[in-house]
Amino acid sequence: MEAIGQLTGGIAHDFNNLLTSIMGYVALAGEREAALGDRRLSGYLAQAQRSCERARDLIQQMLMFSRGQRGTPRTVALAPLVAAALDSVRPALPSMVQLVTHLSEAAASVRVDPLQLEQVLLNLCINARDAIEGAGTVTVAVRPLQARGFACASCSGTVSGECVELCVEDTGRA
Repeated sequence: MEAIGQLTGGIAHDFNNLLTSIMGYVALAGEREAALGDRRLSGYLAQAQRSCERARDLIQQMLMFSRGQRGTPRTVALAPLVAAALDSVRPALPSMVQLVTHLSEAAASVRVDPLQLEQVLLNLCINARDAIEGAGTVTVAVRPLQARGFACASCSGTVSGECVELCVEDTGRA
């Protein structure tokens, strides 16, 4: 495990160096774009900047893993966090896959590491995309849920009470 941590740390540092260069070029392109006034180019550059920021966050996760650290959970409203995370999910879905959201602001706040949540959401949506053959729909929902006797997968205990459900569904077979 220590060797994997060292390898991860080395890759993260190398990737960070590449990313710094990419972010610099995106910033330079943004300066030229401002002179041209091309709205479409502006949108592409904004998405590239968000992708670079997401990559920077993933590098941070890799470095935390390599140092044996855990994420930094904090109490947040889940619906806005999921809405923001979906900005990085949309480009991973082909145009024939529709992304539908049902994000309830009424859901209680949760304690979560935002970076880890974004990674989990991205993985779930990519799995949903892969389950769809051709055109289809991926639905992401955040909603309040009243749990009654649910089994906790990590501690095997029983969970009852007010919860928040994060659900990713697709229209693929099985």
